[in-house]
Amino acid sequence: MHGSLATRLRVLRAERGLTVRQVAELSGVAKETISQVERGERHPYDRTLAKLAHAYGVPVEDLLEEPALAGAPGKAGAPATGRPEDKAPDPLDGWIGRALSEGDFTLEFERAKDSQELADELHRAKHTEAIERQQRVDTLKEHHAPPAEILEARRDRAVANAQLTAAALLAVELWRGHDVSGMDPRATVTDVIHTQSGEFLTGGTTAQPRESA
Repeated sequence: MHGSLATRLRVLRAERGLTVRQVAELSGVAKETISQVERGERHPYDRTLAKLAHAYGVPVEDLLEEPALAGAPGKAGAPATGRPEDKAPDPLDGWIGRALSEGDFTLEFERAKDSQELADELHRAKHTEAIERQQRVDTLKEHHAPPAEILEARRDRAVANAQLTAAALLAVELWRGHDVSGMDPRATVTDVIHTQSGEFLTGGTTAQPRESA
């Protein structure tokens, strides 16, 4: 639960392009507390969680509910045993792979480890891309586009959000003076894709990226 909450809060902040200080000003929660919660080092009190939810403009329930994934442990369709060979494949693997490969993101992420300037540049580029994809979703909804077209745009947005969050965390870790040589964007990308699983899994069916993606 703590890990899912930490991921949701990081995603919300990245989507809005906010710094921890700005969230602290909006919510009235100490920035040190926000940082600890985002790292999964502590679980916020209900009052603190309500303040953060209000700052991001989302219901508290959205922060707490677990993503419903087909084949996830404890869900319908989960494997009967815990043996690795019995585990069903992750239905989101294709989208995780797309988020890592689209625009050579993994290579760009590795290159950005070399300096704060490169990391900030990558973060800005992904922030702009995420905003553009959000605007496309909004435009399609406004013009009552076919549901399939809106869903595809939402998937594109979620992929961009995954890249944005990984880039943002890299920039923050460099700013803090931490060693980022071992950072792998896969863990963050996977967390974000799982958090936004509703963009990919609809009506109990799984969706995979188009071959052209």
